Amino acid sequence: GKKVVFVREGFLFSARLIEAEYIDTDFLTSSLKNQFTVLTDVAELRKSLESVSCVEPDGKVKLSFEGMTLSFQCAGVHGDARDVITVAPLTGMPQGEYWYLTKRLSSCLRSLSGTATLGIAAGGMLTLNTENAFYMQTGVRPGAEQSKKAAKRPPAEKKAA
Repeated sequence: GKKVVFVREGFLFSARLIEAEYIDTDFLTSSLKNQFTVLTDVAELRKSLESVSCVEPDGKVKLSFEGMTLSFQCAGVHGDARDVITVAPLTGMPQGEYWYLTKRLSSCLRSLSGTATLGIAAGGMLTLNTENAFYMQTGVRPGAEQSKKAAKRPPAEKKAA
């Protein structure tokens, strides 16, 4: 029928075919219009995120764009951290602050490599394109704690070339 069962030394695995319409991913991705895009290296993105997320690995990270720079910032129980990298603007004017869940963004960056086009679409939707992959992540609102902590003290800054 529409089932398949695998049996191996006391292990039973069963899968069932479900007939339904699958989401039209081409339509979904083509409908996204980035406000701006920048060219960057995935390894640099990963390194910066890992650097700042040590203060709050289960929290949120703020990405701030200003011209040719992208800064990562986290505030948590272990302090505040900020790291800045240089990016190459491709389309639009890179500017603004956007918040994302640290673990989800970190998981994505671990699975990608090489040069990436990073874009921000309406509502803070982050897009990452590499030669072989396309990734999207929805933005989140900053928590009240992050907003208060960020306003109280300026973070230590580290610049990358």
